[in-house]
Amino acid sequence: HRSNRIVRTDPSVLHRLIQYGDGIFESIRIERGRAALLSEHLKRLKQSAIHFKFVDHYSKLSWLDDRLLAHIQKNNQCVRLKIMITRSAKGLYTPRDEKYHVLLYQENIEEVRAKPRETYCAFSEEESFLNPSIYNHKTCNALPYIMAGMEAHEKKLDYIIIHNSKFGILEAHAANFFGIRSNELITPSLESACLNGVCRKLILNWAQEMNLKPIERNIHPSELKEFNECFLSNAVKGIQSIQQIGNLHFEQSSFAFEFQSRYFSLFK
Repeated sequence: HRSNRIVRTDPSVLHRLIQYGDGIFESIRIERGRAALLSEHLKRLKQSAIHFKFVDHYSKLSWLDDRLLAHIQKNNQCVRLKIMITRSAKGLYTPRDEKYHVLLYQENIEEVRAKPRETYCAFSEEESFLNPSIYNHKTCNALPYIMAGMEAHEKKLDYIIIHNSKFGILEAHAANFFGIRSNELITPSLESACLNGVCRKLILNWAQEMNLKPIERNIHPSELKEFNECFLSNAVKGIQSIQQIGNLHFEQSSFAFEFQSRYFSLFK
């Protein structure tokens, strides 16, 4: 907040986070003191902070850059670091002042793999109509993803694909979705309310170097039978090759392997 301190999971600052889900976050992969996509994560966090009126200018969070980098460089393990910003103000739905807290939470994870993990998916049983002005960002209002995650667990699957009749496929419940048809790399547009993923952006930039035409548009589930490969991206887990969605089976994704190799190299 105004004292420019990082507060580490002190229960006294969680009032609005618990009561109203009033918070935003970023999840960052750290390996041996390095976070390869740190600048992109911080950029998105600051954009979200302005969008949801935690601050009114990027400069209000400039103090966080060096402090966070120092924390990362001291960390010699492989971890997921979650950075949360929540308001510290009293009040009900309307905060009474502009103070905020920054919280850090981390947990150990396995090292990134050179080969993409194979995943099995299904479409969600219910449609999800999400608001892009909220769900393009990482907020602490995550019930649609929690319900999809519970559905995946019940069905013994890795992911549930969230969809609706207007936009078709939005994303998996914890990853962005990509399909390859001929030389086209197709992913849902941000207008569908999919997450504006850091890894998603990286893949779209890499696509042209790999002779793929990146396309952001609606994907109807009926199109999937025309796709050669499908895969998911997540900045913590990397690239994950989709083997199956419902009754549809896909080839082992050679492009997913290439994208994962590039992603893997960022941590060397």
